Amino acid sequence: MYIESSNIGSDYIGTEFIDYLGFTYLEGGGESEVNLIVGVNNTITHGLRMNYFGGTSPHYSVDRISSFGGTIFTCNDNIGRMVMNQTENYSVVSSSVVLGALANGDSLNLKPFLITEIVYKFLEYNPAVSMEEPETGISKVSNFPNPAYSSTTIKYQLQKPGKVSAIIFDANGKKIKSLFDGWQPSGNFALNWNLTTENGQPVKPGVCFYQLKTDAAVYTGKITVL
Repeated sequence: MYIESSNIGSDYIGTEFIDYLGFTYLEGGGESEVNLIVGVNNTITHGLRMNYFGGTSPHYSVDRISSFGGTIFTCNDNIGRMVMNQTENYSVVSSSVVLGALANGDSLNLKPFLITEIVYKFLEYNPAVSMEEPETGISKVSNFPNPAYSSTTIKYQLQKPGKVSAIIFDANGKKIKSLFDGWQPSGNFALNWNLTTENGQPVKPGVCFYQLKTDAAVYTGKITVL
């Protein structure tokens, strides 16, 4: 289960439901307190950083929570904002930040990727990549080596010919390099990335994303750069 509310702690404090959710309510967050949420090391959100744009709406004043099940997002002052609780009988993610207020730049939206990763975590499924894979679009996508030290190769298959773009983004959703942008026939393809930016500068260690896009599909995968 996934549940979110900017007042998730204050709404359920003193109830049995808050124990089910798996966190302790600390206090209500101050106005404009959160402008960035940061993934937690050794979790499914490791390396992720997302801007939070609550504006003047209630989404901007979010509760502070402390997990006894596992924190997966904190804000820029290292206070818990999204937590996960897994038991033998159920799994739940509780969030005091509202996903609709998250943003990652103009080109790559990491929100669907985040939700997909959470679902896969609950299902104990660990695909090489996650997102859409229509029968008429992109399939058999792989990325090796991953983690990558000096270079990595992205392989994929097109079911039909068409225009293809392959772009690398950093953990904030900012475009850092275009690997391919043009027409390709149906078949199998491989694109090599030497872990550099468009200007030839080495990327910093951490998480990057690659996006394969056609008229029929969008496929997004995660690369860990060492």
